[in-house]
Amino acid sequence: MRRHCELCEDPPNIKGIKVYQACEILDGNPCLPCQQHIALETEISVAKEALNNLLARRQNLRTEINYQHDPVIYRLPTELTARIFEAYVEIDPEEPDWETKETGSPLLLGSVCRPWRRIAWSSPQLWSHIHISIPTPEHRRSIDVPQEWIDRSAELPLSIYVKISCCDIWQVASPTGTYLPFIKMVNRYSHRWEDFRIQCYPNLLAMFSGDAQGAPLLRTMCLSIYEWDEVEVEDSYSIDSNESCAKPRPSHVELSRIQFKLVDINWNNITDATFYMNSICLDDCVVLLRQAPQLRNFVINGVEDPEQMGWQEQTFPQEPIIHHGLQRFTFWEYKGNNLELFFNSFAFPALTHLNVRNIADESLSSYIIALFTRSPTPRITHLDVTNAIRYDYQTLINILETTPFLPELSIPDVLTDAETLDFLRFLGATSIFNTSDDPRNHFLPKLQIITYLSAFNTWDVSFWEVLSQLFGPRGIDVHNSTTGRRPLKKISIIMGLDYFEDENPPVCLDREIVERLVELSQSGVIFDLNNSGTDLFKQSIQYHGMSI
Repeated sequence: MRRHCELCEDPPNIKGIKVYQACEILDGNPCLPCQQHIALETEISVAKEALNNLLARRQNLRTEINYQHDPVIYRLPTELTARIFEAYVEIDPEEPDWETKETGSPLLLGSVCRPWRRIAWSSPQLWSHIHISIPTPEHRRSIDVPQEWIDRSAELPLSIYVKISCCDIWQVASPTGTYLPFIKMVNRYSHRWEDFRIQCYPNLLAMFSGDAQGAPLLRTMCLSIYEWDEVEVEDSYSIDSNESCAKPRPSHVELSRIQFKLVDINWNNITDATFYMNSICLDDCVVLLRQAPQLRNFVINGVEDPEQMGWQEQTFPQEPIIHHGLQRFTFWEYKGNNLELFFNSFAFPALTHLNVRNIADESLSSYIIALFTRSPTPRITHLDVTNAIRYDYQTLINILETTPFLPELSIPDVLTDAETLDFLRFLGATSIFNTSDDPRNHFLPKLQIITYLSAFNTWDVSFWEVLSQLFGPRGIDVHNSTTGRRPLKKISIIMGLDYFEDENPPVCLDREIVERLVELSQSGVIFDLNNSGTDLFKQSIQYHGMSI
């Protein structure tokens, strides 16, 4: 190992060691080497001071360069920059996978340059969005940082996102547990919770219960628990408060693997409710729709019938309940035999979006038709019944007759080739209508986009012919006051598999049909006609030596 001489060198890692004291052997004066050493030390001190001045100037110049070149600070007012920073640290409230997303850190913003740091440190709204992910007890720093953030957030409402992957209850709940101070800190600020989302194991959820002040500002609450065979969620979840505090009244609630009936909140103010992983039973769906008159968006992914006997008589009303607020309804993965009773229990006059998937009930189409017919003036603009309805030609017609305001249609690929052709012919036959009539008296008068996807190739002469007839016969004046044409803007037909290249694509051999399609294309209609990765519209035009 190389050693430093205490007399000859400045050891880099040894503090408090000074150069050998100058001698006085020449009539009380230092010897020549000592004099030279003293002079050199003086030069070094002057050089160090000059270097420090240069480094300081460089830092100031870099700060000025950053300011001049910064596309944000130099061009925007401080208030707008702070708002951009705030958007960076926020989590999208509509983000379905919020538990896997981490917010941007204001600490990272502050590390860019001095102006950014000055804005970040003086903007309390940046510190009101706190994302804590604690995978193991060893991540203690994850527990200390939130307190620093809250201290910088002034008294603003808080958005808190907690994800605890550790399931060791002793590490959390015991007096010496790693997380107990953190949980107490989060609870201490429940009166400032505005957006509270937590993902943890079931034995920890009840510990995030707030304090005596309750959660009067709470607007969004998302509770998600990990699946754990050792613990069942049987205890209710509530936020502590004194007698003078009302129950929380959030407007957005999302539950996953925790039952609706176990969450003790006021549901009257709910506008958006989402339930995953069988967190609500069919009877509770009825209860929620009764309790939440302001509900606009209702999402259910996984629902079962309750276990108790005779629940139907106690749940379903004698007369349909008219819910005037519901606009979007998503209903997936139902496993039961009471779907007809449920759909017959309601009317949704404001409904615009219906999404029903993965339901094994052969009569589902009749339930949906009855619901649309029962609901006064429905304006359905989005309908998705994937893997739910067993379509045939007539069933498809019957459902679409109740959705006159539908702007986009995806033709089910479960129809036979003959049924698909018949349906396209029906669209062509109904493309012209009297504009003075009620739109509900016509078949899809608002339709703009048609999509058809199939793994099989059916590009024969008949198929090309019906495509050219989708817009009705040529020569009809649709610019007069009473005659209208369905406002189709895009036809997307995709058949075959992309990884099977077709050496002889089935182009349209009829020149008149291609001319008609080109004419429509020039008027603004988009044709996406694809077969195994080949643009058949383009190929057909080239085949006949034409151009657009």
